Amino acid sequence: MKKKDFNIYWEVVVIGSSSDNFVRYAINLLGNCGIRYSHCSDVYCAVEALSKIDCVNGIVIGRFDELNREQGRFFQMAGERGFSCWCLIDSNPQRQWGQVRAAIEAGAFVISKPEQIREAAAKLPVKRAGSPPDEKVSRTACGFIKDEFIASDAELDALLEI
Repeated sequence: MKKKDFNIYWEVVVIGSSSDNFVRYAINLLGNCGIRYSHCSDVYCAVEALSKIDCVNGIVIGRFDELNREQGRFFQMAGERGFSCWCLIDSNPQRQWGQVRAAIEAGAFVISKPEQIREAAAKLPVKRAGSPPDEKVSRTACGFIKDEFIASDAELDALLEI
């Protein structure tokens, strides 16, 4: 598997029907965070798309049932291409425990609520637009670094001229 290089942009592929609420949620989230993405209607279309993307920082987002087709082979194939899978499981996980465990062992990030995508995406390091290729990552995907705008009491007093 390729080593992750956090000095380049992320490649994200969202898999599922455009009428699916989860897919729309993921696409809106990625757009709001400024993360570029591709959309594929199903896992078979995604296999073709992944074969054309040369990346080391990739994420595939979709529903577990879609990504788990063909006995979960997609998880392994995505991992070999440098992609990690983030999948929403909305059915009873106990019923599919063996398949869920195999996906987790293959490196998948299994979530039970769409909001968990937001939490994970907010932690993704991204390169600032226009920055040199060797500049260290200084931002997170959905905003600024935590504590970036926290001022000390002295700074606040100086700003307020107290």
